Amino acid sequence: MTYDFDWVSPVSPLAWASVQLRSSEPYGNHVRPLCNFQEDLAVDDTTDPVRAADGNWGGLWEDLAASLQSRVGRFALVAAEGEQLAGCVRFLPKPLSRPRYGAWSLVEHRTENDASILWIGAAAVEIPGFGQGLPRTLISSLIEEARRLGYERMQALAWSNVPVYALWGQALPWVVYEEAGFHSIAEASGASLCALPDMIAGIHGGIVRKIVTAQLERAALSPVDAEHFAIVERSLN
Repeated sequence: MTYDFDWVSPVSPLAWASVQLRSSEPYGNHVRPLCNFQEDLAVDDTTDPVRAADGNWGGLWEDLAASLQSRVGRFALVAAEGEQLAGCVRFLPKPLSRPRYGAWSLVEHRTENDASILWIGAAAVEIPGFGQGLPRTLISSLIEEARRLGYERMQALAWSNVPVYALWGQALPWVVYEEAGFHSIAEASGASLCALPDMIAGIHGGIVRKIVTAQLERAALSPVDAEHFAIVERSLN
């Protein structure tokens, strides 16, 4: 499969917002560059992500992207097949970033808050793209970009090797980072998210239950082990 790649900047953050998704199953909207952007961008030192006071989440995401204009030139990389969106990865200098979901606390995240570290935030592809190695291509391209920009290290929250579970969290499995030369520097847990038990129980739909059950078996992971995450790092020197 041949993909086209494009960088998303604060100047034109909505360029891919309404592009047709190649596949909307099971979590297609997560591949849009601005989806849940408040989960990645640190607005202040508050523990919880900023919320849209008027319920206008699209407007909030656009405002958050615009706030980066004087600080970064790019904050996301998207992948498309023809005119259809297939994947996205977001990234920020670590001092501008925040940890995603409940697996890693803001205090732990900021223990090492060096501007020489590029933090990988939301990273998601649709299921066909995962099977075609799209996450590895996205991360490889991002490594090259981080080197070009002069970063010394990259860090990310890697989920367990259950792809549909990781993609629900707009994250990538540990194996993707391992193959790209990352290593674990800290442990994290997804137990408080309650997402995996819900998937296994079918609350996220029969398709998801079937996929997650097969992926757990393929990875030889118990549901408890599958909730073990890691903070991973890669040197760029």
